[in-house]
Amino acid sequence: MSDWTIESLGAALRERRISAVEITDECLARIDRLDPTLRAFITVNADGARRAAKERDAELAAGRVRGPLHGVPMAWKDLCAAPGLPTSCGTRTRDYFVSETPCTAVARLVAAGAITLGKTNMTELALGPFGDNAHHGHVQNPWRSGHCSGGSSSGSGAAVSASLALGALGSDTGAGRFACRRPAAASSASSPRTAG
Repeated sequence: MSDWTIESLGAALRERRISAVEITDECLARIDRLDPTLRAFITVNADGARRAAKERDAELAAGRVRGPLHGVPMAWKDLCAAPGLPTSCGTRTRDYFVSETPCTAVARLVAAGAITLGKTNMTELALGPFGDNAHHGHVQNPWRSGHCSGGSSSGSGAAVSASLALGALGSDTGAGRFACRRPAAASSASSPRTAG
């Protein structure tokens, strides 16, 4: 799975060399196996992802392609609203924010065919540089356990780096000016975890 890029997987899906169900099941199996240690996810949408994968495969069989992400499993930072899933914003309260209207980024990615694997872990309220979260666990660097995964989009960075998802949403909000860039850099580095 680690050899796929979004582009190459999208092409393979459209050419029916692999199915959306197969790649989604592979992602979910990796999440089951690796996430208890990595803590990249707050909410895993296994049933919803499998349903969506079957729908995408049926659409492909009927000659319908939603867009370039048709059948590609992705994940959303847990401050991005996604219908049917709780949004904690990294707080203790799993349903800190509930909306049946997706945020614009999620809506556009799903419209382009992406499959929602779940919601990724993050620094509480996106306020911190290290990926620490006292409520959902500190996200671990996939390349070196016990080391920083960056914040605040730590779960998204770790999920993509560990091939739990083909892509993920992160964000740079407020004081977290490096909330996407730090996790992207840390996913290939081994900076020591610093208490934050």
